[in-house]
Amino acid sequence: MTPEGLGLHIRQRRQALGLTMDQAARRAGINKGTLSSIELYYVHRIPTALPAIAIALETTPDYLLAPLSTAVTAASAA
Repeated sequence: MTPEGLGLHIRQRRQALGLTMDQAARRAGINKGTLSSIELYYVHRIPTALPAIAIALETTPDYLLAPLSTAVTAASAA
């Protein structure tokens, strides 16, 4: 998983739930700047907050780490 892929998955899932970045960050117990850095690919490793982000976005870390084509296909099928 590239940082771009992870950030894109997180942003797409957050937007699909209709959450602002601030709302998603609060749900995950992280600050908005951290979430923004992840979404904008400034974080070049898997963040330790990934499990909390996944819970906040009502998904799993595996989904967020999946290759883009897999996640997009899974989201389309839901």
